[in-house]
Parts: sequence; structure tokens; C-alpha cells
Amino acid sequence: MKYAAYQPEGRRLTGFTVVELLAVIVILGILAALIFVGANSISERAVVAKLKKDLSTAAELADAEFAQKGAYPASLDSITGFKPGDGVILSYNTEGSKFCVTAQSAASGASYFIDSDQNVITEGRCPIFPVW
Repeated sequence: MKYAAYQPEGRRLTGFTVVELLAVIVILGILAALIFVGANSISERAVVAKLKKDLSTAAELADAEFAQKGAYPASLDSITGFKPGDGVILSYNTEGSKFCVTAQSAASGASYFIDSDQNVITEGRCPIFPVW
């Protein structure tokens, strides 16, 4: 005869133990955390891509105006047809034959800039007209 916990005749012990239930809850919690982190990473990359696209467009249009008129526009507002994406704040500085544009996300605060000298998108804000 097998020794087992007391059970009324005709009934079987079924169900999960507390340890098994806790293990399932912990595994589900870990999976939910991984999904949450992955979703945040994807949305942050989308914000950065939007900032870089707007910077690239603004720099191309400013360079095109410089090629046509021999001077950079006084402001980005004077460039016809250019409107930054939603949630993107652009700052534009120009001095003679140089310009610098900063794009900042209103939501996350991330910022990138591009200037006419290096023409490379860099993380951060425009320096206040460094010595060129």
C-alpha cells in the first residue's frame, strides 16, 4: 500500500502547488518586462529616426538655398515647404557662410544637431558657433 496524504475515498488530489503557481507568475512577469523594455527601445529608435530625418531635410534645404542665393536662410521658416515632424523642435543658427540646426524631441528630450562644416548628424545640441 502506498502512503499518501489523507483524502476522502473516491476523490483524487488535483491542482497545482503554490510553488508551481509562483513559478508561472515569475516567468510571466519576466516575459512582460522583456516585452515592455523592447517596446520602449523601438519607440526611442523611432524618435531618433524622426529627428535625424528632419535634420537631414533642413540641412539639404539650407544648402540648396545657399547654392541658389549665396547665403543661408535667416530662419527655417523662410524655407518654403519645410515643416518638421510632430513633436520635433528645431533650433537654427546661422552666421555668414555657416549654419547649425538642432532637433529636439518634445517627448523624450533627445537632441541631435548638424552643422554646415561637418555635415554629420551628432548627438547633442549645437555649440554656440564655435571657432570654425
